[in-house]
Amino acid sequence: MLHEKEPLGAAAAVVHAYHRHYPLTELEQRALYPLILARLSASVCYAAHNRARNPDDAYQVVTEAGAWELLDALEPNSPAAALALIRDACH
Repeated sequence: MLHEKEPLGAAAAVVHAYHRHYPLTELEQRALYPLILARLSASVCYAAHNRARNPDDAYQVVTEAGAWELLDALEPNSPAAALALIRDACH
C-alpha cells in the first residue's frame, strides 16, 4: 500500500489473491482494516522512538514518511467503506 496511488485498491488486489488460496473468515475480513491502521501507527511510533534513541541511524526511519503519507491517504476512508472493499475482494 505504501507509495500506491490507490492504496485501498492495492490492498484489495492482495486480499483477493490471498483469499483465493486461504479464504478469510468474516471475522478476519472485519479485522483487516483496523489491523492495517494499527500496523502503520506502530511503524510511525517505532520510527519516532528509534530516531530519539539514535538520530544518526537513517535505516530506523526509512519507511516513516511513507507510513505517514499512507495514514493521511487512508484517513478519509470510513471503516465501513474499507470493509466493503475487502468483502468485495473476497467474493
